[in-house]
Amino acid sequence: MFIDDFVPIQRNVVITNAWLISHGHELTQLAAISTSDPIPTLGDPRTRADVLVVPLVWPASSNGGFTDLQGDLQTARLDAVTTHLSLVGACDIRVEPPGRRAQEFAARRTAERAIREFLARLAHHIEEYSDPDAGAGARG
Repeated sequence: MFIDDFVPIQRNVVITNAWLISHGHELTQLAAISTSDPIPTLGDPRTRADVLVVPLVWPASSNGGFTDLQGDLQTARLDAVTTHLSLVGACDIRVEPPGRRAQEFAARRTAERAIREFLARLAHHIEEYSDPDAGAGARG
């Protein structure tokens, strides 16, 4: 299954990138859907043109609807105060027995919801913790 989903972050791209680079592992732990599920891990960030690319591996959970997801978190400037956070990657959906159309569709929808929820939570945590008005007390 190909993944290409995104959410906006109400922070400029410089702030968003700084937080992803310096606190990415902590933020992905906070954004994990469930504490019992495996936590996505981040690789070394790199840049491509004006986009920050952070490799991501999200191990499959024992009861999850998809296998290990491998892809890239990417940030790009939308405007002066908004960043486009996307996840582009691939995974396989799990359906037992294979070939059942209705189950495949339901598994795909479940995986898409989990990915969107993860991105939304990650964006929320970047916005919350990088808020200069919240001060140092917002973290921890």
